[in-house]
Parts: sequence; C-alpha cells; structure tokens
Amino acid sequence: TLLKGKTIAAYKKLEWLIGKNSHLPKNAKILLWKQIVSPIWHYAIAIWGSLVSDTQAKKIQTMENKYIRRIINASRYTRQADIRTKYNIKSFDEIFDKASQRYANSLT
Repeated sequence: TLLKGKTIAAYKKLEWLIGKNSHLPKNAKILLWKQIVSPIWHYAIAIWGSLVSDTQAKKIQTMENKYIRRIINASRYTRQADIRTKYNIKSFDEIFDKASQRYANSLT
C-alpha cells in the first residue's frame, strides 16, 4: 500500500509532463515512466516480492496498467498485452522473477 501510494504521488507530480494532455511523444512519456515512476516499486522487489500476496501484486499491476493507459491515451478496448509488447513494459511477475533470479545468483 505504501509503495502504491508513493508511485501514485510520483505520477501526480509528473502528470503535467506525462499525462494524457501532454504534447510529448508517447515513447518519451513511457521512457519517463520507466525511469522515474516505475523504479519506486521495482526497488528491492527481490526481497519484499515474496511477501506480497497475489491480491497486493494485482493491485500494483492494476495501478500501473491504469497509469500507462492514461500516459498513452489508450482506449478501453486496447488489450494490455498489446500495450506492454509495443512499449516493452514488463509485468509485475516478470520483474519479480528476474529480480529473484538476480538475487539468488548473488547469494551463490
């Protein structure tokens, strides 16, 4: 809940720049999202990710989906998988798996 709140607060601060009314190209907006907002919940995911329930993970993923849709001004009928593929955005599970593998490799 705390990470979700921090992520939302960071988006709100940048909404003038990456929101749906901004005139920046969509790729630039997605890049700003990946570089500034996304790392807030990516931080230490290898450690706390295993403690997150499926419900909490789904809330984080839903929040990210909602803001990415706003950033690129996608219609409600655009599939989330298509958005993630086009802009190379990884899901919560993909990020968690990669971070967990990296953490496990660093322990050996």
